[in-house]
Amino acid sequence: MPVKYALLTICGNEIAPRFDMTAEVLIAPLEPMADGGGEDAERRQLVLAHVSGEELCDVITRAGVNVVVCCGIEEDYYHYLRWKRIEVISDVMGPCEDVLARLAQGALQAGDCLYASP
Repeated sequence: MPVKYALLTICGNEIAPRFDMTAEVLIAPLEPMADGGGEDAERRQLVLAHVSGEELCDVITRAGVNVVVCCGIEEDYYHYLRWKRIEVISDVMGPCEDVLARLAQGALQAGDCLYASP
């Protein structure tokens, strides 16, 4: 069975506030590798040449991503990715590692805010 990959739109160590203004992404496997290499073996962080929703959609479709996690996303990009059979979990806020952990557990939902309460 092929490994499922998630793409997170990031800004520093957190989910970026807007999909179409994202300059950096994290692509990570959602389950450990079959060879025992662990999740970090295939993790990639990419810096995009241009800040563009269209370019980001192109990266997503070419990278073989199954799930996109972002905060705000325009309806056109959302529907395009869904048409390509890519799951989109939007309106998510919080640190990337917390988001990935919740996603790997299958517990991440649209609208989740994973910042610690003050």
